[in-house]
Amino acid sequence: MNGVEKFATTVVLSGLTALNVMPYATFAYDIAPKQQTVRENSFQLNSQTAQSFEGSSDCISEKPSSSYADGLKNLAKNKRASQSSTYQQSNFNGPPNLAVDGNTEGDFFSDGGSHTQSEKNAWWEVDLGTNYSLDKIIIWNRTDNGMGARLSNFRVLIKDNSGRVTFERTYCRGGRYFNPAMMIVLPKNINGQYVRVMLNGTNYLQLAEVEVFGLQ
Repeated sequence: MNGVEKFATTVVLSGLTALNVMPYATFAYDIAPKQQTVRENSFQLNSQTAQSFEGSSDCISEKPSSSYADGLKNLAKNKRASQSSTYQQSNFNGPPNLAVDGNTEGDFFSDGGSHTQSEKNAWWEVDLGTNYSLDKIIIWNRTDNGMGARLSNFRVLIKDNSGRVTFERTYCRGGRYFNPAMMIVLPKNINGQYVRVMLNGTNYLQLAEVEVFGLQ
C-alpha cells in the first residue's frame, strides 16, 4: 500500500443493504462559499475484514473531564488531515487541520473547526502517520446556533496501513446528535493509521475536534 489510496466517490459495502437516507435541508442563512476545494472520496470499505456494527446507532452526549485521556496519548493532534471539500467565505473557512489543533470549543465563528461543503457522504480524515493500537475516539461537535444537528447519521471508520478496514460503525441515526462531545470506546485489538468521519447522507460535515487515543 503506497500512502493514502485513490478513493472511489461511491462507497460500496459488500453484502450489506444500502441505507435509505434522505438528504438534509441546508440552513437558509448559510452564506454561499466563494471557493471550493474538492478531494476525491477514497475510503475503500472491506466488510469482511472490518469489525462492523452497522445495526447500532449510539449517540451519547457527554463533556469529558480532564481525566478522560486515561494516560493515553492523543495521536491525532497536529497530524495531517484531509476532507472531501472545504467551505470558504470572506471571513471564515474550515480547513481540515482545525479539527486536530487541540481546540475543542464548538463555536465556529470564534473558535474555528473543520467544515465541508454540503454534499453527499461528506468526509473528514486524519492520518496518524503509522499503525497504532487504538483505544477510543472523542468527537467534539459544533455547538453554536443549533448547528450540531448536522452531525447526525454519520459513520466512523478506521483503516490500517495495509488498506484493511479494521473498524466501522454508524452513529446517531434518526436525526439524533450529541452536544458537545461523544466518546467512542473501541473494541480490543483495533489497529489503524487512518480515522475517518463520514456522513451517510447529504449535509455539511463540521467538526470542532477529533481526538484519537491509543498507545504510542
